[in-house]
Amino acid sequence: MLTVENGVSCAHMASQNGHVEALRVLIEAGGKELLMLTVENGVSCAHMASQNGHVEALRMLIEVGGKELVMLTDEKGWSCAHVASQNGHAEALRVLIEAGGKELLMLTNDDGKSCADIASENGNVEALGLLVEAGVEA
Repeated sequence: MLTVENGVSCAHMASQNGHVEALRVLIEAGGKELLMLTVENGVSCAHMASQNGHVEALRMLIEVGGKELVMLTDEKGWSCAHVASQNGHAEALRVLIEAGGKELLMLTNDDGKSCADIASENGNVEALGLLVEAGVEA
């Protein structure tokens, strides 16, 4: 279903680059089923949009994939909120908090690190502030 090697789909590529109009066409063609596909290492479209701070793409993905999409973790236990926290994409993190709530923020990766741990480790103060405001213990 619109995929290339390693399970990367057209939707992954559009999400990674923030191409909202391309995503709209792909969603019409493949729907939620397309958005729920993950790359071989478990990375979702939401991971890719979060990694690069593409807020509008992320909103569109969440509108179709919902909480189920944002709760996906990769093979190392990283959620899209971990990735946004790592890269300091506070606005993307805000959108993820709205979709996944505290449950998403409390997920820990395979190293036992939460989003707050990752934000702190990378010096992303604005992201850390959002996490604390959302009720995550720092």
